[in-house]
Amino acid sequence: MFDARYPVRPGSPIYFDFVTQTFVPTYFDFRTQQVVPSGGDLKITVNRSPGIVSPENHPDWTIELETAADGGLIEVTPATWVTTYWAPTDGYQPKWFLRVSEKTGEKWLPKVESCLFVQTREGGVYTKLSLKVGINLNPMEPAEVMLSGVANTNGSCNWEGDPGTLKP
Repeated sequence: MFDARYPVRPGSPIYFDFVTQTFVPTYFDFRTQQVVPSGGDLKITVNRSPGIVSPENHPDWTIELETAADGGLIEVTPATWVTTYWAPTDGYQPKWFLRVSEKTGEKWLPKVESCLFVQTREGGVYTKLSLKVGINLNPMEPAEVMLSGVANTNGSCNWEGDPGTLKP
């Protein structure tokens, strides 16, 4: 499901909201705002240990985001995400990984949220990404992945939209 908050105008940032449920790695293309069979800009993988989630059972689970060889990700605080309108040009890493486990001494959570800056296509696409992932309670059910944010697909680091294109 894709919801453009602004009409797509060539050269303007694209604002998006996307939700999917998955058992397998999912590939997302920021230019088309579509899940693609492979490639795209971002690969999302959610893995979990066996067992049903219950008050007594909290299986370990992980999320991995990976860009193509020419891109990378930077995790940022929610405050930085909200107040940044210009993408950084360096400091990106090709993968981002989060492990949810009681064994790490952290509180186990069935849902996590993270804010990231993503650069792909050799600097051709800069994305400000909000990621929310909910683990499946039963291993036979898919995990829920929610992406929202803004992508500038014309090589510009600018994430500010044209206020004249805002839908009422």
